[in-house]
Amino acid sequence: MTADGFSGGAPAIPPEFSQEHMKTILSFGMGVESSALLLSWLERPESRDFDLERDLVVITAQTGGEHPDTKWLCEQYLLPRMRAHCVRYVQVARGPSGSRRDNSPQRHA
Repeated sequence: MTADGFSGGAPAIPPEFSQEHMKTILSFGMGVESSALLLSWLERPESRDFDLERDLVVITAQTGGEHPDTKWLCEQYLLPRMRAHCVRYVQVARGPSGSRRDNSPQRHA
């Protein structure tokens, strides 16, 4: 047995992590490149090798510094197409200044 607890070769990959269960994650920065890639996947099935509804997860980090036009364009053109294809969309946002990890307010002494 090795120091990291493995004996022999690499450990077997559990079945839930097999290729058929893996997701495609798109880090959607709301810029030109990620918008073009997302639109291509939505509108051109031949551009992808995965099922949109079952396998695609789109993640956006909301930093608070997004340009209003970017927000409007995403809401008008991309979000409706994502909804039509039942694509899972995850938005991660920064909490208010002074908030704690569990999102409860800090108490100042």
